[in-house]
Amino acid sequence: MREGPGIRKDLGHMFSTLRGDDDGDNDDDPGAVTSLPRPSAASCKRKSLTTGARKRPVTQPKTKHIKPQLMAQKTKKDAHNKAQGRAIPKKRERASTQQKVEPNIPLQLRENIQASHFGLGHLKWSRWTQILKERNEGKVTATSGKIAKEMAFESGKSKRAIYEFAVQTGHRCRLRVMYFKVTNGISSNKPPCSILLSARHVRRQLDGVLQGGCRVYARRALISRNIKFRGVRCSDIKKFVRKLKMSYDYAWVKPWRAPACRVVEKGGHTLSFAV
Repeated sequence: MREGPGIRKDLGHMFSTLRGDDDGDNDDDPGAVTSLPRPSAASCKRKSLTTGARKRPVTQPKTKHIKPQLMAQKTKKDAHNKAQGRAIPKKRERASTQQKVEPNIPLQLRENIQASHFGLGHLKWSRWTQILKERNEGKVTATSGKIAKEMAFESGKSKRAIYEFAVQTGHRCRLRVMYFKVTNGISSNKPPCSILLSARHVRRQLDGVLQGGCRVYARRALISRNIKFRGVRCSDIKKFVRKLKMSYDYAWVKPWRAPACRVVEKGGHTLSFAV
């Protein structure tokens, strides 16, 4: 389709109006039409690129990087809780390099522990029974084999039990626990206390406290096969004794590789000697 003279005249008038009639030749003749050069396709494309609206660069959304070792694995229990509308508890993962280290708790002196604070206070203990004492008519010691009450703990001696032995410095004084013994049962016909106190260093301790005018008491508690101590089930008697030694320090129990027992003095009396 070719352009006619009328259309060319209208276009020339429109461009002159847009330019503001800056050209001096057209001031006298506003209706004159000037021929304008036709813009090329390259200039039109360049102009549209420079004057057009700038496009913002498209950026991808940032994603949070999650370490694969910290991702919790879903279990059947979590799926059940999600179906019931319950909150799924967060799982704490412990590093493989970390190991559980037991705190180094110092041993508690058994002679200073009250009955209400003792770890085995929940057991059914018998009453304290006096088994040795110093008499006026003669010295009665453990080495002579004479027991104040030979029939003490005779009934039930074949059962698994723990025995504790304490020393009393005077009448109505506090009992100081110095020794313990755990046994699976006593099958001998001898008095139980004579068998339990048969160790050589224990006999020397008894001789020393009896010469000082002290008295020796004993008590017993029957224990089950799976006794619980400090939250741990001890089915083996050796494990139970090891746990007890790791918690309490009995003065008459000689530590491993120790040259002698621990010395204890209370109220002007020596309750434990370095033997």
